[in-house]
Order: sequence, then C-alpha cells, then structure tokens
Amino acid sequence: MRGRTAVELPVGATAMPFEFSPYAPPVGAVDRHIGARLAGRRQMLGMSIDVIAHVTRLDPATYRNYEAGLERIPAAALFEACRALKVPVRFVFDLYAPGADAAVEWAFHPHIPRRMG
Repeated sequence: MRGRTAVELPVGATAMPFEFSPYAPPVGAVDRHIGARLAGRRQMLGMSIDVIAHVTRLDPATYRNYEAGLERIPAAALFEACRALKVPVRFVFDLYAPGADAAVEWAFHPHIPRRMG
C-alpha cells in the first residue's frame, strides 16, 4: 500500500463500510448547494423537517444533515425529497456555480417566510 495510511475497521466489522473507506469522497460544495436548495424549497412550502423526513422515510437528524451539507445525500433519498417538494431532481443542481454559496442566495429569497421576533 504505497502512499496510503492504514485505516482501522470498526470493532466487529468484517468489511470496511463505505464511510470509513479511504476512497469515500469528501462532502463538498455540491453537497452544500444541494442541501441549501432542498432547505430553501422546503421552507418555501412551509414544510417542517419532521414532515419531509417522514415522507422520505429518513430520520429527521439525518435529513437535517443532508440539508446542512454535512452528509452526502444518496440518490434514492434525493429523488424522494424532490418528489415530496414537488420539484424535478435537476432543481437541486440548477444555478450551481463552483464557489457560489446557495445558502446565502436562499437566505434572502423573497418567497421564503421569515421568522419575526
């Protein structure tokens, strides 16, 4: 294993899960963009995280991590989320520009309700 560091398996594991693999791609700008687009659309519809997590059959904390861009969203979960939000899958990729921050763009979107107080 030239140029690689050894990775320890979790206790009791017989094979390396993908998230512990040295080949797992890091979460990046695209993941944050996708999460921001999902969060913005969900807020625009007035839908809570609990509701969309239930519809997509995910744990609310996991879905919250997807929206925050802390975890990479699997294709099946992305498909279900887009279906629940009534947008095509391409919606989450629209307007992606490397270096842009979709969270900032959505923060000031006129159709997202603001909390006062």
